[in-house]
Amino acid sequence: MVKGVLRRFDRHVGTARIYAVGIEFTEAEYNGKRSVFFGKLEEIARFQGLHRSVIGFDVPADTTQPGVGYFYVEGGTESHPVLVPKGLSLTWLTQAVRTR
Repeated sequence: MVKGVLRRFDRHVGTARIYAVGIEFTEAEYNGKRSVFFGKLEEIARFQGLHRSVIGFDVPADTTQPGVGYFYVEGGTESHPVLVPKGLSLTWLTQAVRTR
């Protein structure tokens, strides 16, 4: 299990209802042991509303920051809400912990 926070949830300015979603995982737990987590989002399973790229959406400046992954989803109406499916498969490449 991993724990993290929602770093970004911004709506695209324009007619399309597309949102940039940024997530940051900070901790992983396995067999009762906890560890700091740093990584890079490498792959995301396809789901309805997922966009691989969005023209006209600024690429976040911190997309290379370890532990943060970005993807884009369509939705935001009553009949078509923004949904990220439960159990969504994400593949992360872990990286060494960075210290100052």
